[in-house]
Amino acid sequence: MSELECSKPTQALLALAFDIGEKRIGSAIGNGASRTAHALNTLSYHGREFPWGQIEHMLQSWQPSAIVVGLPEERTCVDSARRAKMFARQIRERYGKPVYLIDESYTSVNARQLFSVQRGMGRRHAGQRKGHLDGLAAKLIAEDFFARYDIVEPFTD
Repeated sequence: MSELECSKPTQALLALAFDIGEKRIGSAIGNGASRTAHALNTLSYHGREFPWGQIEHMLQSWQPSAIVVGLPEERTCVDSARRAKMFARQIRERYGKPVYLIDESYTSVNARQLFSVQRGMGRRHAGQRKGHLDGLAAKLIAEDFFARYDIVEPFTD
């Protein structure tokens, strides 16, 4: 039995989270014991081919137990939701890890607010904005996953 099957203990869970955009993918690593996450790299890509080499490197480096993908609201963000589901399906098929889709509503807005607070504290400067916003959004997605972990089921589409 895997650690995800035995009544879902979050203590041993390490989750790699992704915020999928049109040109960039924000990433974050989350720890189930602390239920916190830290933004990682923002990956750039073009077209329909995701940056699998960079993603594979992250998976090998972090060895996550689960992968979390932010899912935009499907009625208003049809193309973005389709892209997120395609990514979730492909990463699950390539690497065999459980993949969870988490509603990413307001993560970009919350990431902008968090960035502004960090900037006000001198921890960020304006030139860092785009890449860091994607990573902060992925961080929020990972933390939301831990908050909902007892009720969320793996993606199976």
